[in-house]
Amino acid sequence: MKLRRFAFWFLVVLVGLLAAGCCCKETDKKAGADTAAGPGPVTSPEEPEAPVVKTPDMDVSASQLQKDYKANEVAADNKYKGKLLRVTGTVESIDKDFLDNVVLKLGTGDMFAEVHATLEDSEKPKAAELSKGKRVRVVCTGGGMVMMSPMLRACTLE
Repeated sequence: MKLRRFAFWFLVVLVGLLAAGCCCKETDKKAGADTAAGPGPVTSPEEPEAPVVKTPDMDVSASQLQKDYKANEVAADNKYKGKLLRVTGTVESIDKDFLDNVVLKLGTGDMFAEVHATLEDSEKPKAAELSKGKRVRVVCTGGGMVMMSPMLRACTLE
């Protein structure tokens, strides 16, 4: 009886080790595919490249952006959504969203419809220096409209 139990557990452990060994070999094969030819040529460390400055597709004020979306959301999406925009406006508030992203709300003249500009993480120190009522220019990707407010994504402060 003890011998059978021992043999059973020995087989269970052996099968487990074999299965683990097969998985590791597959992972090693996938990881080693790129290095199978041996190490590449030795190169000196490169200097970091300067950040690429993108030229905005168009300049628009926050109030004009909101007016265009209010007049015709479909036409405004065709004009702004997915495009790189330089938007000028007055800071109404500096907030954080549920994902801890910094969101500038830019005034439009309509107290119920602000332009929401979600900043890149790299812009947090600059956002900390802002105050309500300050005029700003942001370069962002147009993100459409949500609940009567134009949305801007991946924004940087100029």
